[in-house]
Amino acid sequence: MGFVIPFAEFGNYLVFSILIGHVALQIVPETNKPKITIAKPVLLLSTLGIIIFTLGPIVQTVSYFQEGIGLALATKAVLLDFQVGKAWVFIGFMSTFLWIAIILNGSKYLKAVKDVAS
Repeated sequence: MGFVIPFAEFGNYLVFSILIGHVALQIVPETNKPKITIAKPVLLLSTLGIIIFTLGPIVQTVSYFQEGIGLALATKAVLLDFQVGKAWVFIGFMSTFLWIAIILNGSKYLKAVKDVAS
């Protein structure tokens, strides 16, 4: 189970790099930026990737406690009582808002705030 965290962190770095680069390029004036386009499905999958890849610490913590108290109770306890679970729920909400902003072609400033908060 020790491979979960490095894999999840690598995935997080990758998807955050895509999203932060996209948002940063939207803020730069058209005359000063290179012509780079990122397809909307890539951006939407990157936001989904944030939710999936931040599950690494949750999976590791749940697997540690599941033998003693069971999978359902361990998952509930980790998501609702542990700081790592509460952080993941917050990240999930913020990533969902970012996904909605991307799908609805929201303001570049709204995307920047939501991306930084995730």
